[in-house]
Amino acid sequence: DMLLLNDAGAAFDAPSLNGLVERLLGAFKGHGVIWALPRPDLASNFEHVMVVHGGKVVEQGAVEDLDKDGTKFRDLVAAS
Repeated sequence: DMLLLNDAGAAFDAPSLNGLVERLLGAFKGHGVIWALPRPDLASNFEHVMVVHGGKVVEQGAVEDLDKDGTKFRDLVAAS
């Protein structure tokens, strides 16, 4: 099973969106979840992250690997 979400929860405030992410990931534990996130800080909830820029995947990996100086991911976090 796979759940694919695009901008789901974009209209929610931060606490509500955090709760939504936690509940959906809990409900789909053991299944694939692909989510286009409105806020890069939510990426820490996921095992694997892909950063898309200009329509292309420019970085991917664990948040711990991407959250470093000089990465597009770090630029997104700093801008949010």
